[in-house]
Amino acid sequence: PYGHHGRCIRYANNKSLSYCQCQQGYSGALCNVKHRCSCANDPYCLTSSICVCPLHKFGPYCHLKNSICQSNNNPCQYHEGYSGERCENQNSKITIELDNTITTKTSSLLVHFITVFKDSKHEQIATFNKIPFDKNCITIDGVQPFNIIFIQVPNQDYYLTVLREIFIPSEKISTKVSPKQRCSPIAEPLNDTFLNYEYLRRAKYYPLFCRQYSQLMCFYGSKCQFST
Repeated sequence: PYGHHGRCIRYANNKSLSYCQCQQGYSGALCNVKHRCSCANDPYCLTSSICVCPLHKFGPYCHLKNSICQSNNNPCQYHEGYSGERCENQNSKITIELDNTITTKTSSLLVHFITVFKDSKHEQIATFNKIPFDKNCITIDGVQPFNIIFIQVPNQDYYLTVLREIFIPSEKISTKVSPKQRCSPIAEPLNDTFLNYEYLRRAKYYPLFCRQYSQLMCFYGSKCQFST
């Protein structure tokens, strides 16, 4: 019934029905209408005005080329929580639970990220973080590489929060900060004699102070922070 320019194709979901799949250059219910194809050379000409393009071409008549696998070095547009050249890395995430002695002092914190380098000066970046209302924790997403994290009550105390010899990408860290992690100002354990020393002379005694005051997790001076 479809003449010489088509073939019968049964529908996959209803074998009792069929349609005529016409050869190129023919259309109509019985594939008996001849037409001139306006498509480019390699597309399938469904009708005189409908072209089915191959993968590497597009446009109404498939004359435009599209190299689908060619890299043009465009940057990757990240989904939230991911990074990397191809958005393949899940970002690190840190959840810090705060002791009540801290949340009663302040509604915001400074978070200091310190990265240590062998042959150059360490890098320190601080971010400002609000403590959510009626909560006792903060969450930090997309953390940059770091070795040490301190939190600071603005214009008050520092607390040693995280200590890492090697940064682990995509790591999920949950930690709690308590009063015992408070860093003491160097003036608290030292007497006036040591405090009156020049900075470099005083710094030579810091390892001794670490051994003598082993209960301290960290202490800080006017120029540097140290952890024990």
